[in-house]
Amino acid sequence: MKIFNVENGKEKVYVQVSDFTTFTKVDKPIPAGIYLKAMNYKFQSNDDKYNFIEYDDPEEIEFFKEFDYIVDYKEVKNKSISELQHLAKIANDEANEISVLWNELTPEEKKLNKALSNKYMLLHHKIQDYAFVLWNKQRHIKLNMPIVPDSDSTLVISNDNCRVQSSLEPNILLYYKNDNSELEDSDIDKDMLNSAIATQILFNEQDNDYFRDYQINKKMSEDNKYYIVEFEQPEYKEDLRPKGKNNYNKNLN
Repeated sequence: MKIFNVENGKEKVYVQVSDFTTFTKVDKPIPAGIYLKAMNYKFQSNDDKYNFIEYDDPEEIEFFKEFDYIVDYKEVKNKSISELQHLAKIANDEANEISVLWNELTPEEKKLNKALSNKYMLLHHKIQDYAFVLWNKQRHIKLNMPIVPDSDSTLVISNDNCRVQSSLEPNILLYYKNDNSELEDSDIDKDMLNSAIATQILFNEQDNDYFRDYQINKKMSEDNKYYIVEFEQPEYKEDLRPKGKNNYNKNLN
């Protein structure tokens, strides 16, 4: 999954660790910086695949804008179950058509049509991304998104000194100073914050059928620049991740 955002006037893209497996299937030049950051990432556990790597070089951002086989999170985060299923079905139908065509090829023809095989794998990776969006809503998994303001947020409440804004993670609100300097308790307008909390709850209930049983937790960030309000929900322990390859579409419900 990829997330495009603007921070302090600079465009960035965050790309999920799991998406880097697609690059061996890409039939186009890949900026060297993309590979370098991916190789430097320290993969310590299976859950690390839900983390994101940050890119801010214009060439790298342009590459990800044109690479359609990684799902754009902001385009699908508020989709319903049926809408996500429909998107997954479109990709799955296309992959099935490729499979039928592939099975009709001779061994020699298959060697000459590696791009067709790659496209099949990329389509199933796209289905995986749709599944990740749904499972995050259902709290079966947690997408470890960067805790930064969402530049496309519809929730922004401000006064002369501070503002409250949705994070990239929809279950998190951020209260911070307009000049991004360190925040003190005395800077927090409780009425403004409570208004933002009430509005965010309405948004979450509207956009996620699984938003329930939440507990509101508040804390200051380590750098004292953000007052973080998280609508923490219990994680459902049933593991919906497929045990075999290319089965994400079967579990997208």
